[in-house]
Amino acid sequence: MNQVMTRHALIITVLIWAGVCIGANMIAAPAKFHVADLTLPVALQVGRVQFQWIRYFEVIMASLALLFVLAAPPRVKRLLGIAIAIFVVQGAVILPLLSARTDLVIKGQYTGGSYMHIYFIICEFIKIITLISGAIFAMPVKIESVRHADT
Repeated sequence: MNQVMTRHALIITVLIWAGVCIGANMIAAPAKFHVADLTLPVALQVGRVQFQWIRYFEVIMASLALLFVLAAPPRVKRLLGIAIAIFVVQGAVILPLLSARTDLVIKGQYTGGSYMHIYFIICEFIKIITLISGAIFAMPVKIESVRHADT
């Protein structure tokens, strides 16, 4: 695969990744809590499975991005490094804490408010912004010279 094709593959990969994050994590995840007939424990169980499958997809997208980023400019590498680091922090720190809290809520042992959801949302926004920015900065720029007529 040549450098241009690799860069296009990177752009497509990170934009799909960002789109899935927006659709699944920022729209679909909170939407289930607005279903009147869905109890909180059931909504949390559905959310747990939803996030598990989204994480599988994100592992694939992050792996592809790492493969394709070799042909990218340094700024794009840094942006995707930030997005992947956030993804790792979400999976290694934030989601396990949310999962433990979810277990308590499902058992009927509500523990009060938590900032973990806020931290997850902030990380998600930053991840989405860095993914979209990385795609934009990975786009090849074609500079054409402009000929000025002598007058």
